[in-house]
Amino acid sequence: MMAASNIQYKLSERSRGLACGGIGAMHLLALRTGLVEAIDWNLHLLKVHLSYHEWDHVMNIAYNILAGGTCLDDIELQRNQEAYLDALGAQRIPAPTTEGDFCRRFKVSHIETLMDTINEVRLGVWRRQPAEFFHIAVIAPTARWLLPTASARKASDHGTSSRTRIGRNFVICLLVILGAPKINY
Repeated sequence: MMAASNIQYKLSERSRGLACGGIGAMHLLALRTGLVEAIDWNLHLLKVHLSYHEWDHVMNIAYNILAGGTCLDDIELQRNQEAYLDALGAQRIPAPTTEGDFCRRFKVSHIETLMDTINEVRLGVWRRQPAEFFHIAVIAPTARWLLPTASARKASDHGTSSRTRIGRNFVICLLVILGAPKINY
């Protein structure tokens, strides 16, 4: 039996909440790594930058996914949240229809340019790391096992299950990273 009778709620002037609270941190990460600037420098889809730049559109779509959106229409949910806009430091973000227009401008070359830009920024982040950073690598496997495929079932017929092989390969990989002597298996 629950009998909580002494509950009191007090609200301050700053009582706004946000379901995707890390969105501001992700935006700062994009700014500080140079991703925003690199997208603007390399991706050229808009002839005139009246309200938005290319990075506004690309990052808006990415943030929509981070906020739990599954389609461009979900951007509308975020456009009306004052806390979301404040976390991004924005007065407004592109509407779903505007994002649809932006996406339709993409050609294969633009997609490749965007992928190359993201990869260049990623490599730049790795280059900034001190040498000590690369001395130890940790591989964190997922707790979910792979479903056996036809080849895995065939291997299990020979006495080796797919789980055993995955586990063994992980241990060997970890030993190699830690500098253990070569292992034959």
